Amino acid sequence: MTLADWWPLWLALVLGGFAVPEALAIRDKVPGNTLSERIRAWLRTDTPGGGASWLAVWTVLAGILVWLLGHIANWWP
Repeated sequence: MTLADWWPLWLALVLGGFAVPEALAIRDKVPGNTLSERIRAWLRTDTPGGGASWLAVWTVLAGILVWLLGHIANWWP
């Protein structure tokens, strides 16, 4: 299989996992329903003392970015 054969699966994953639920949540206008609001609640970053959670989130995201750039540049798998 080539990369071109996988684009329908990626499109279905993006639409099913993000675009459709997010669009429905925005349309409903119920506070706390969007994906970003749910993630903030799960990580408890929307509460007092949530700074440690934000630090953890940014650390993980920075690690993923470093790995991705290294992976793209073929520095490591």
